[in-house]
Amino acid sequence: MCSSDLPGQLAQYPVAWVLTRSGTRPGSSTDLLFTALERDGASRVTLGPLDDAAVTGVLTGTFGAAPEDRLLALAAGAAGNPAVLTELIGGLRDEAAVQVTAGQARLVSAGLPARITRLAQQRLGGLSARAQHLLKTAAVLGGTFRLADVAEMLGDTPAGLLPLVEETLAAGIVVADDAAFSFRHPLLGRAVGELIPGPARSALHRQFGEILLHRGDPAAAAAGHLLEAATAADRASLASLDSAAAELLPSAPQTAARLARRALQLTPPDDPGALARSVAAAEVLTAAGQLEPAARLVRQALAQ
Repeated sequence: MCSSDLPGQLAQYPVAWVLTRSGTRPGSSTDLLFTALERDGASRVTLGPLDDAAVTGVLTGTFGAAPEDRLLALAAGAAGNPAVLTELIGGLRDEAAVQVTAGQARLVSAGLPARITRLAQQRLGGLSARAQHLLKTAAVLGGTFRLADVAEMLGDTPAGLLPLVEETLAAGIVVADDAAFSFRHPLLGRAVGELIPGPARSALHRQFGEILLHRGDPAAAAAGHLLEAATAADRASLASLDSAAAELLPSAPQTAARLARRALQLTPPDDPGALARSVAAAEVLTAAGQLEPAARLVRQALAQ
């Protein structure tokens, strides 16, 4: 007997059937089953995402206290999906990543729970290797990304990537609006990015930051990627921070100060360019109104 025949066979009995599904691809066996049941008289009810009040209520009930803003922001990455939210909460409890202090449930860990990482791996597992590659690259670009940017990162064309994009859309991992694509659940998008080994992730951030700078995009757009990419062992990435800080100084001095300070922090004391970078950082900090840190850099440079 086909599974779709059973409700019909038992229709004369006082039995209520409730079947649920989540994220099933069109044309799959589950999709065909639900279509057949609906054709035979079943009612389909589509549940929307949990709203902010419901998410807050779930967090409060779980942890016994009102959630702080950071915890709420993390939970918002589930985009109201009960399954993703449940995995997040279960992971936070497994790892004791939330503590109640002063009447609030507070995050005490900056990382994602292992449960979310495993969920991201499961979602990717049903995709082709090339589609997984696309998603990991897109995750480095951010929660929202343009296909043209991903194509440039991968050395391909938007047309060449179209079948892969359609695959990710059909799987419900990515959604599209008029201008760009984004991960349906930002929390999983972040987890996908963290599946990339650290050195490779830094290299991808640097690649995209330099793409933005070379094509004339505002340096502010590249700043976050350059900061993620910078390492003490990579002089080219430090030079990119220097260039971006100088470009941003007239329009965004606070961002320029972050870049300059980070470049200096990653510069070894015995580096030949350490003194010049100290002077440059002091100038940027002064322009940004951060006079005390600037003076401290000057005193350190004079002492050396």
